[in-house]
Amino acid sequence: MEITGKYSSDEAFKNKVKSFLTSFNPEYEIVIWGSGKSCKILIDAIKNSHTIKYIVDKNEQMLGEKKFGYEIKEPEQLKNEDPKRVKVMIMPFGFVRYDIANLLVQFGFNRDDFCFGNEYLVLHHFQYNNQLVIQNIGFFIGSTCTLKCQGCIAHLELYTKNRNAFIPFELIKRDIDKTFRAIDFINLITLSTGEIFLHPEINKIFEYLYTYKDRFNFIQTPTNGTVIPKRETLEIMSRCHIGIYISDYSHSIGYKSKIPQLIQSLDKYEIEYELFDNLQGGKSEIPLWSDIGSLSITRNKSEDQTAQMYEKCANRAAQVVFDGKLYTCGSAQWGEFGGLYQPENNDYANLSQSKITMIRAYFGATETGHPNICTRCNGIGPYANTKTIYAGIQT
Repeated sequence: MEITGKYSSDEAFKNKVKSFLTSFNPEYEIVIWGSGKSCKILIDAIKNSHTIKYIVDKNEQMLGEKKFGYEIKEPEQLKNEDPKRVKVMIMPFGFVRYDIANLLVQFGFNRDDFCFGNEYLVLHHFQYNNQLVIQNIGFFIGSTCTLKCQGCIAHLELYTKNRNAFIPFELIKRDIDKTFRAIDFINLITLSTGEIFLHPEINKIFEYLYTYKDRFNFIQTPTNGTVIPKRETLEIMSRCHIGIYISDYSHSIGYKSKIPQLIQSLDKYEIEYELFDNLQGGKSEIPLWSDIGSLSITRNKSEDQTAQMYEKCANRAAQVVFDGKLYTCGSAQWGEFGGLYQPENNDYANLSQSKITMIRAYFGATETGHPNICTRCNGIGPYANTKTIYAGIQT
């Protein structure tokens, strides 16, 4: 079940939230798909109100083990479940969650029998605890990068202003403070955009984020694998339990890639990392990106077509905070900073606004069913956009 769609008012959205939560009420047993870090905060939120039957995970090495107090079983176990008694909450985010949704349909579940757990979590805390618990926040720290990639998701190669610009630590600190005054808990924190290890005050940023360690689940932030962090940075990352995910563009950038040396440094300091060498999630034998196109062109799509694209877009997991605003999609903020796009009111919410306003911004729950930036984008991921380009090609 999806929460996205058109909403004419706060009241209409609140009614949808009630209906959504009622569909997963405590009379059903819950199976959670995915045993990662996000799984625990969902369990903590619902274990006293719902019966959690077990956890599903594709990792065969974990089968039969217990995690967070529940047995881990293989996905095929769900074939034996009665959808009239069991509901499934899908924890993996991005477009991979639609792979899981399609598999559940093959197992006999329909759209009302499962939901995306991270979205359920947001609505559960909002409805029952009057709290904002958000899946993913990226704090914008600048536009400087070591690469000039064609089709960059942050549009950096097209910037007409603020090229290679750093946001000063004091401004980032202000945004962090405003965020945690407005938002009670964040599952995942990232830093956005460009190459984060170029920022001259990255150590201060990491250390200050960690002062809010009781208000987030984990930090895992991106790198393109061309910069080896300094020793002091690695020590801070280790001490503050900050992980990274590495985008592997070595097929395109050759000698600029330092991924083997980077991994060696991360292993030395026991820093968690993930390596992504196929950016379409296994949908292609070669590394591809979605061709998102230029922000200067309005797409020839109807309002409903645009809303459908947004519903399936992987960038729904890319909320970005900058200058006191929570942007529904990072593209709106990145485009604004680079002089490529002027955001409209339905592209963001001010962090000083009401909880319902920020929740609607988080879900893109506007009168059109999508943020305005979607009219200038082809979408991210194979379910939203069939156009692709070779990843990491330098301009």
